Amino acid sequence: MASEGFKRCRQRANMSLHEAAEKLEVSPCDLARFEEGEKEPDALVVRQMALVYSCTCDELLGIESTRHQPVE
Repeated sequence: MASEGFKRCRQRANMSLHEAAEKLEVSPCDLARFEEGEKEPDALVVRQMALVYSCTCDELLGIESTRHQPVE
């Protein structure tokens, strides 16, 4: 679930909920709702989270890289 990635990346960046909300320019209540899966952030907020938390959008969304090797 993407919401788990939001919280995990924020905690890994050593930010409190209030600190992160201020940097993201969202309310702490909205950020908590994103992290609980009660509300979904728009793409711009996800991008801003990745920048503020120093992670990738894929990490935030729980997407694993699946690079395919060419078949020989």
